Amino acid sequence: MTAPIDGARCILRNRMALVGWIFMSIWMAILMAFTYIFKRDGGVPGQSFVLSVLFMAGFWIFGLVGTIFFFKAPVTSVYVRDRQVTLRERWLLRAQMQTFELGGAESIFVRQEKDSEGDPYFICYLRTPEGREVRIKEAHLREIPEKARADLLAALGLAANTD
Repeated sequence: MTAPIDGARCILRNRMALVGWIFMSIWMAILMAFTYIFKRDGGVPGQSFVLSVLFMAGFWIFGLVGTIFFFKAPVTSVYVRDRQVTLRERWLLRAQMQTFELGGAESIFVRQEKDSEGDPYFICYLRTPEGREVRIKEAHLREIPEKARADLLAALGLAANTD
């Protein structure tokens, strides 16, 4: 992949959104196939038609809500050139790119959160000049986002303070 500006090098990529995009694409494709079979066969054999329709409606509700949720998350890339950061965010049908200078090392930080099962989940954020916090690296192990933070700070020539 080429850099968005000449001479910039990509320091970080967060492709976690792709997992959700692929999962929901497969889910919806299978759901459409099963809906076709459901319609062709007139419901689930041996079950009441109303119960079968409610069952399929549940899968469709999950599919539509999940698709909206997962496709809202962007794939992000962070490029550095001459102490400037270029943040590229890509969604399925659009992309956004922003170049700015960071205020300091405090603009890149790691926050501990919890995943859906309650386990610790660590996310490295990049705070833009407008105050928006963008996920640039995430993992269940703290070392991965911490290394991403250190790599980005080193590329920018900023000292990493360990808080």
